[in-house]
Amino acid sequence: MNAFELSSATAPAGAYLIDGNDGFLVKTAESYFRSLLPEGSLSLRVIDRLSSAEELSSSVGVYNFDGMPNVVILRDPDAKLDEKGHSLLLSLLENGVSPDYLVFTNPAFLTAAEKKLVTVVSCNSPDKFRCIQYVEKLFPYGIEKTAAALLADYTENNLAKIDNESQKLLSFCGERRVNIDDVENLVSEDREVQVFAFADAAIKGNSALALQRLEKLRKYGFPPAKILATLSGQFQRMLFCALSPLSDEELAAKLKVKPFAITKAREGKKIGTKQLKSTFEMLIDCEYKFKSGEISEQNALNEAVSKLLRKE
Repeated sequence: MNAFELSSATAPAGAYLIDGNDGFLVKTAESYFRSLLPEGSLSLRVIDRLSSAEELSSSVGVYNFDGMPNVVILRDPDAKLDEKGHSLLLSLLENGVSPDYLVFTNPAFLTAAEKKLVTVVSCNSPDKFRCIQYVEKLFPYGIEKTAAALLADYTENNLAKIDNESQKLLSFCGERRVNIDDVENLVSEDREVQVFAFADAAIKGNSALALQRLEKLRKYGFPPAKILATLSGQFQRMLFCALSPLSDEELAAKLKVKPFAITKAREGKKIGTKQLKSTFEMLIDCEYKFKSGEISEQNALNEAVSKLLRKE
């Protein structure tokens, strides 16, 4: 299962392995198991440094006067067990820890045999589809599909950022459905994502939206030279994407950019390599004009935007 699916129905008492590289999801999974007990409960034990397997075995199966199950969370990534310790742990897992919960957070010492006896909670960074699913659960009064997808894009599928930005949207929208305008106006997207959005609108021939997004870049103090350079980089990536058989991850590594940049470059309306090449050359020419002192950087950007929107 993944961290999104944790509930009393999907996660009965037993042993669990929280496994993954997304810190937000790891925290979410741990928080779920902590929430099984009331705040301040003596039945919760978090082990940051493991001394021995006996410490685990003595922490479960202990009677509590409040009738609550024990929840034991091991958070020591450097923990090691000797042969005797592994034998004791394997026996503990084989016999079962119910009605208690024994939770391992990204341990390095579990053997293949031990892992077979625990339920794995996947906490790897989610893809865009999973992010959109998560976004939709955050808004009790709903969010448009396009708005959810845009929020995922603006935050580069980062769940911690999504969680933070959702608070602004919830405060602003109140008891109504969140729409795409709300996301565009309120969410603090990555600057490179803003340039992607501008380029995408220009490519699709939506001049009004392109100019609106360009104004947003200017509003946030994005220098004209930086906008122009990022645009050049975007069209260069689009040209490479059109010509290269490599996967997004492979091409991202080769170009030394985030996989997100390649994914966005391959999305949307397809443009012929001839038009991509001529547009890229036009942008490079505009950059050269201001770098050589022929025109100012603002005029260079204005010229590039004008030609881009006219598809020259």
